[in-house]
Amino acid sequence: MRIKVALGLGIVLFILTLVSCGSDETAYPRPRGFYRIDFPEKKYERTAENLPFSFERPVYSNLQGTKTDGAQFQTNVQFGWYNATLYCSYKEDTSLVEHVSFAKKMAYEHQRVARSIEEVPFLNKEDQVYGLLYEIQGDQVASNYSFYLMDSVNRFFRGSFYFNETPNADSLQPVLDFLKEDLDHLIQSFRWETAN
Repeated sequence: MRIKVALGLGIVLFILTLVSCGSDETAYPRPRGFYRIDFPEKKYERTAENLPFSFERPVYSNLQGTKTDGAQFQTNVQFGWYNATLYCSYKEDTSLVEHVSFAKKMAYEHQRVARSIEEVPFLNKEDQVYGLLYEIQGDQVASNYSFYLMDSVNRFFRGSFYFNETPNADSLQPVLDFLKEDLDHLIQSFRWETAN
């Protein structure tokens, strides 16, 4: 008798288990998530390198790869934690129109994948720094921020900002917004210097 009761209870539990699982095979999507990003406090320091220009860069960045031939300088502002780089080049000659044309051409190379390219003029008469910023919007844009600065005589500085990974606007947008403030500060603090 005990065996029959145990067997009966086993069958009832098995049937209840099958019924409780149900036949609803609908898959419910989970919300997509991204890593939480904790941004550091904004602090800046002026570049101390022997360059014909200076600017204030964030303390969580560093200058690397500086090369020169006397009239031309190349350096990179590395944002290592964010896997991003601002590639900078400086030229000293009177071909400013040619350099401006090249900077515009490079910014508009992104036109085929960009939603928009906004040109924002920059003017600092006191320090003789004039230029144009290109804010490039788009999901698959490689460089969201590009600019040039000049003294309108013979000094020309160009910067192009890139993430060192495949563009993904959803995950990169918070970082881009954070670093864009730093790039704007860099441009606002830009000064011409005399290199020794």
